[in-house]
Amino acid sequence: MFDRLPNAARRLLGAAIRGAFPAVFEFPLRSFGFNKKLIQAYFYSVLILLIVQGVWALTDGTFWPDKNPLTKQFLEDTENLLNYAIVVPVYLVFVFAFLGRIYTLDEDLKRSDETNMFDHRPQRDKPNVLSAVIILLISLFGTVGYVHDVMHYSSTYWFMSMPSPNVGFSLLGYYYILVNFVLLFLISWVGMAHFKLFSTAARLGAHLKTELLTRSDNDLYKWRDESKIKRALAPLSKLVVISKALILMLSVNMFLWKKNESNIGYQYDISIVILAMFGIWVFSIPRYYIQLHVFKIWKKLDYLEYKDLRMPWIYGLSSLINVILIGILIKVLLGETWAKLIDDIFS
Repeated sequence: MFDRLPNAARRLLGAAIRGAFPAVFEFPLRSFGFNKKLIQAYFYSVLILLIVQGVWALTDGTFWPDKNPLTKQFLEDTENLLNYAIVVPVYLVFVFAFLGRIYTLDEDLKRSDETNMFDHRPQRDKPNVLSAVIILLISLFGTVGYVHDVMHYSSTYWFMSMPSPNVGFSLLGYYYILVNFVLLFLISWVGMAHFKLFSTAARLGAHLKTELLTRSDNDLYKWRDESKIKRALAPLSKLVVISKALILMLSVNMFLWKKNESNIGYQYDISIVILAMFGIWVFSIPRYYIQLHVFKIWKKLDYLEYKDLRMPWIYGLSSLINVILIGILIKVLLGETWAKLIDDIFS
């Protein structure tokens, strides 16, 4: 899709990318695998989500603010504008970064394991029709539920027809629904792809368990080299922190939606809590599992300095994301919605 743009448009986009992302960002972007196409994906996401819908709303007459309390025009939809300009494009970059790396994880681990510390026998990833069907069904049912929620919002939005007994969607509204279906499809795909992350961690952990049971202390001495272990596990550690970053942006996205429309019920708060728990704990289980087995080897060698097995910058970034997610979790749990939910349950 990117290569079909006219040369002039591609040069203009390239200049914008170079201006927005100077050399100071080169190391972290490359460390995460954020190549030029991923950076371009951000700008194309802004184009599809913000600019196309904004221009369309302008032609439909729903762009400029009005004084009607029953409607919310495009420029009045502040939280959505923030989502379209920053939050959703950023989480799409993390989506593409994760999907681009998860299916090459075995090769990346083998390449980073300079001394063949782990078992890197080829793993067959067969296409799973059932997974594809599940992803499609989740996307369809999620979109239907979302449309139902939108139809019961207190305001008539810029992508809907004007207030009437039968409020419906304009042509722009159907584009809006299609965009949200695609977003749900991509998120569902990433969710299913995490099984690969867990299965890889299980395989590496099983190899460590075998090493512990069958190797002599002299053979196990190589596991004292923390720097080599960190480098060998770097591809998996990066995927975990990308997952955390994606969860953070999804939580912010839903938090903004909740702020935008206060009467959407408990499901958004519950979803944010579940997302935060996955980001803080569940998606870290693969790393915990491998690290546990490394610690068992260290214990056998009487090496009791149980240090973290991530690169310092990965450790720092992951910790920062955890702190933010915990803050969001506390904010939601102490909110009025949960107080009302508890009151409804026990009343």
